[in-house]
Amino acid sequence: MSVLNFVNARSHRSFVSSSGSPLISLIRYFRGSMGAVKEIHSECVSAYF
Repeated sequence: MSVLNFVNARSHRSFVSSSGSPLISLIRYFRGSMGAVKEIHSECVSAYF
């Protein structure tokens, strides 16, 4: 539980202080996750075809 709280506090602090604007960091986070999904998807497609 304490580890989870530590991770939450750490991610929240970096989330707020990264660029000063939480929205920009949120957009960066979604772009990063979408990039990872696209990489995984392209690997699956290349494996099938």
